[in-house]
Amino acid sequence: MNTISDRFEHILDFAREYGLPMSKKRAVIREYLQVKILDSLYRKKIFKNIYFIGGTSLRLLRGIDRFSEDLDFDIPINTQSEVIDGMTALADELRNENISVELYKNITAKKSYFELRFTRLLYTLELSSHKEEKLAIKFDYESFWKGHDQEVVLLNRYGFLVHVVTINKNQLLTQKIFTYINRKQTMPRDMYDIVWLYSQGAKPDFEFMKKNSISQDMISQAQTKLCQEEKKLTQYEIKLQPFLIHEKYVDKIRMLSEILQKL
Repeated sequence: MNTISDRFEHILDFAREYGLPMSKKRAVIREYLQVKILDSLYRKKIFKNIYFIGGTSLRLLRGIDRFSEDLDFDIPINTQSEVIDGMTALADELRNENISVELYKNITAKKSYFELRFTRLLYTLELSSHKEEKLAIKFDYESFWKGHDQEVVLLNRYGFLVHVVTINKNQLLTQKIFTYINRKQTMPRDMYDIVWLYSQGAKPDFEFMKKNSISQDMISQAQTKLCQEEKKLTQYEIKLQPFLIHEKYVDKIRMLSEILQKL
């Protein structure tokens, strides 16, 4: 028997306790798998020095009210081989639990990432009518950032309990604004995350920016980009809405202009 399908109703019970909508069961099972993956990874020695960042870290460690898809990490320079070993071991652990999963590796000089592709899971859970549809969780990592202010957060979710390494909310906000500016194709989730982090009291970390050779006028760059995209806000809301736990809050991205003025 597949342990995930065996536990599915229990997973949904946890989701109900967390106030998650049962209309988003796909997002719930993805979130469960994300937590299960983090529980395994952060029990490995190498991951004690790897920072969990990005939107999913905001969701699982900080409580942002939107679902997220990928797992993003900052890794120390020259640790890629250990990360590869850790991901291979993770895939083996999942298979040992009778979970059908493929590990896809994309390792190049320019960009490296992994994908864990869970086969037939959505069909087994009656979340898809297509037997061959896969649920993919991407593992993105890079060694770009320096000068992290480390925080260790206790992740307590879906019955898992593990300490996860991350950075403080000011540095997370700095990374989010930088990402928003530099994406070729704007992701509305970046805009929403900036608004949410501001609501939690986060402020840009200018010393962190300096250590990473980021222009001190980053905020004005974000304002310029937002002005250029003003006519696309309705389109961005439509794109963002399915990821929100409470879809009525989608218009919060329209607060970004005012918030950037205050940062």
